[in-house]
Amino acid sequence: RIGDTFRWKGENVSTAEVAQVLSTACESFAEVNVYGVVVAGQDGRAGMAAVSLRQAPSGVGSGSALGAAAVPHPAGGSEGDLTSTAAQGGAEVGGGDGAGASTPAAMSANGQPGAVDWSALYRRVSTELPSYAQPLFIRVRKSVGSDLTTTFKLKKSELQSEGFDPAAVQGDELYWRDVGSQAYVPLGVDLHAQVVSGAVRL
Repeated sequence: RIGDTFRWKGENVSTAEVAQVLSTACESFAEVNVYGVVVAGQDGRAGMAAVSLRQAPSGVGSGSALGAAAVPHPAGGSEGDLTSTAAQGGAEVGGGDGAGASTPAAMSANGQPGAVDWSALYRRVSTELPSYAQPLFIRVRKSVGSDLTTTFKLKKSELQSEGFDPAAVQGDELYWRDVGSQAYVPLGVDLHAQVVSGAVRL
């Protein structure tokens, strides 16, 4: 449906599918918001995800399932109509006894909430998503709920306009899917300039 997908490399990318894979791939992701961003000189939109990291409450061990990731709104919604189950106390994703928890790549780095194993995430995404659907950029938001409207809908227009420019993301951390390193690596001003200029192949 229009609003649930974007095109990249001549293919339709489902934001819901990508969000689900990311949510189950890393226990530390409390919210996942997937969208497409414009890259100079490229047709379509490259995949990007804005994530919020969950924090371990006092007295809670790293083995516990903490909260849930953002999941698609029931059928009939549009791209702007994604509801965060984390904000509404919905079902847990990526924790407990589910399939995601039994896969090593689903674990947080060092088993600690809020820590991300970026190499394991790269491997999991590469295994579960076709190449065109694998997000090229990940933005780590400062706080849970930062991408929610007052009605708990996930907002995308502002995130899309800010894109993957380090100067526009208000101090959030940015990561880039680096095939050479087989990991998501920090994206700074220099690497951003290389991507925009076409010096880095997408």
